[in-house]
Amino acid sequence: MHDDPTAHAEMLAIRRACRLLSTLILCDVDMFVTLESCAMCAQVISFARVRRVYFGAYNPKGGGIENKCLIG
Repeated sequence: MHDDPTAHAEMLAIRRACRLLSTLILCDVDMFVTLESCAMCAQVISFARVRRVYFGAYNPKGGGIENKCLIG
């Protein structure tokens, strides 16, 4: 998806999970990602009420989880 700037892995996974589970709330879902999610993905993770996010490495250039950026 080169024509969609929102097509990050987290966004695609959340869209697919919501579709497969027929819900907008993923409160029983844990997400595993290799790099700390960007601010946009962190906001969508919050909106979807994902229970926990595990990431393998911090993203000092644009991470939206640990750098305490204002997302909502």
